[in-house]
Amino acid sequence: MIDTLYILSAGRSGSTLLNLVLGSHPRAVAVSELTQLPYDVIRRNPCTCSAPIGECPFWLAVARHVRAELGIDLWRTPEALNLGCMVDPRRRNEPPVTNRYAWAWKLRHGLVYLDELGFPLPRALRGEFDHGIANTIRLHDVIRRVSGRDVVVDASKSYLKGVALYRARPGQTRLILLSRNGRASFYSRLRDGYGRNQSLRAWRNYYRHALPLLNRRVPPEDVIRVKYEDLAADPAREIERICAFAGLPHVPGMLDFTAAEHHVTSGNDMRMQSGMRIRPDTAWQKGLAPADERYFELWAGATNRRLGY
Repeated sequence: MIDTLYILSAGRSGSTLLNLVLGSHPRAVAVSELTQLPYDVIRRNPCTCSAPIGECPFWLAVARHVRAELGIDLWRTPEALNLGCMVDPRRRNEPPVTNRYAWAWKLRHGLVYLDELGFPLPRALRGEFDHGIANTIRLHDVIRRVSGRDVVVDASKSYLKGVALYRARPGQTRLILLSRNGRASFYSRLRDGYGRNQSLRAWRNYYRHALPLLNRRVPPEDVIRVKYEDLAADPAREIERICAFAGLPHVPGMLDFTAAEHHVTSGNDMRMQSGMRIRPDTAWQKGLAPADERYFELWAGATNRRLGY
């Protein structure tokens, strides 16, 4: 039986929205970007139930299980819980991680990516990464027990982690590849003041790396592709399609996702809003300047077309 749905997507593609809608199913629980949990504790992020994370009954119960089963006190030493989050245990991200630590972290994950593509890596070099995967699986188990739900919906988005979780438990794990027209993501970052290269790079590089990895490591029947535009245009149809993929009965009330109680501590700020409706966001179609459109097409048009745009 499927008990884990993992959402993969570049940023600003609607993963928080999809996570909350799927987490509104009576048999599912949304945890958004669970990889960031140690960082959320360090920053004392609020939970969507309106309580601070350190006072939320749900996360208090999770922390008790984590301490009993993993020997880690989530409140005193959150950085000790290796879930793949870039938290420097010597600095606890206050101030932020050093450049040296960040580069070492990225190098380690780059080597794991090459290993997954068929360039063998000594197992010792995968140790910390694989430890994070094992901890995530145990944490998913804890969350299912605490919530009383059958399916954890994890929107941590990392293609490397998503594939590793699938390979560890292929019978119980399914992946959702969420995409949005790259021009929309590009425009969103430009509007926030980022330069062209920075606005484009994260989105383009995500799918350039994710697609080959999924094609190599995950059977196509165990990955469902979802476009944000389709979700916004006809949410009932898309959610019914995803539920069928996950082996869950479709529940129409899921679309009223703000009416359900969630315990999400990371992701887009929309998670804290109430009374939201799913609606298309097409601002980029009028707002993206012709010169920026040409830049996008030159450097990312091919990737966008691979995603069906």
